[in-house]
Amino acid sequence: MEMIQEIKGFKVLQGFRGGAKGDLEATAKVLVRLSHMAVDLQDTLSEVDINPLMIFSEGKGVVAVDSRMVLG
Repeated sequence: MEMIQEIKGFKVLQGFRGGAKGDLEATAKVLVRLSHMAVDLQDTLSEVDINPLMIFSEGKGVVAVDSRMVLG
């Protein structure tokens, strides 16, 4: 959660100016799972790029629209 709070657009994820709050719990879960995957594949995975990671409103989850993983 600390990493998420460092995002430049964090205020938007908190519901800035009356907007919907982003699903921070789902975002944190994705980051933890990605971290675990990186550790598990540390000898073969050299890069991961997820762009964009769409964060839906609270309770609605997240989705990686596009991703790229480089083995090597």
